[in-house]
Amino acid sequence: MKKRLLAAGLAGAMALSLTACGAKEETAATTAAPAATEAAKEAATEAAPAASAAPVAAAAPVAAVATTANPDAKVSPRAKMIAETLGVDPTQAAPTGPYGRVIERDVRVLAQAQALSPAAAPVAEAAPAPAAAPAAPAEKAELTIFTMSMPNVEDFETNDFTKYLEETLNLDLTFVTGTRDDWKDKLNMIMNSDDIPDIIFGVSPDIARLGVKEGIIIPLDEYMTEEYVPNYIKLMNDNGFSLDVCRETDGQIYSMANINDCYHCKYARKMWVNTEYLEKMGKEVPTTTEELSSSKESSPTSPLIAYLPLLMIS
Repeated sequence: MKKRLLAAGLAGAMALSLTACGAKEETAATTAAPAATEAAKEAATEAAPAASAAPVAAAAPVAAVATTANPDAKVSPRAKMIAETLGVDPTQAAPTGPYGRVIERDVRVLAQAQALSPAAAPVAEAAPAPAAAPAAPAEKAELTIFTMSMPNVEDFETNDFTKYLEETLNLDLTFVTGTRDDWKDKLNMIMNSDDIPDIIFGVSPDIARLGVKEGIIIPLDEYMTEEYVPNYIKLMNDNGFSLDVCRETDGQIYSMANINDCYHCKYARKMWVNTEYLEKMGKEVPTTTEELSSSKESSPTSPLIAYLPLLMIS
């Protein structure tokens, strides 16, 4: 079966913070009172009627734990990471995420259920703890990214930003690229295979088909929170955008916006004023169409000169 795609399109989102939070559990032991001696029982009987035994509180129900794993389970990358931290098999969790996917809360419920299960191995009698050994480094999360190759990027896997992400987020990133001319064809072939990338970055796939209709690209709504993407949310708010601009026809978010203040776009396609002629006419730079028309009417009588004050740059 095809694995589900994590996300389509990352910008500020590649700076996501992935954290694994452990859960603490507390248990209480009940100590039985020692039995009274036979003589004490008889004395109590003669002095007063025997007190009825206090009702014993029913034990809290224990969550059921799956005994077999589902090899076809679809598990989100974060759920896998949390499962490794908690030492559980995420394919045993009951999925509650979109499209039957196992997400973080499912893994935590599974871990809690296994910890409380009567079938859990008995805890050995406490012994003096040996000196703690240095913790082994956490295994890196492996992610595959599809993107378009760029002439200004020699190698995506060795450039400085990739290295920064890998070191900061403990990732192992692998890139699959297509050229400006063939990336659409290459991506379509990959999306119809069993080797789908985890992330699509910098290009725009057909989300209406691959996400809304076929469910290959998964929704990101559960990650669009201050906990996971505070920088992205701040960037969107600072630029006057709502997260709703990325919602598809089914009301879910499958991609993250690429916010780019396009300076070269702003520089071009503007009207530039030749102030030399305006100074000769004693005019200020026009700010309205009426002022522009007035400036042209006041320009020198030569037909050529009449069109020189303004120049369109495109």
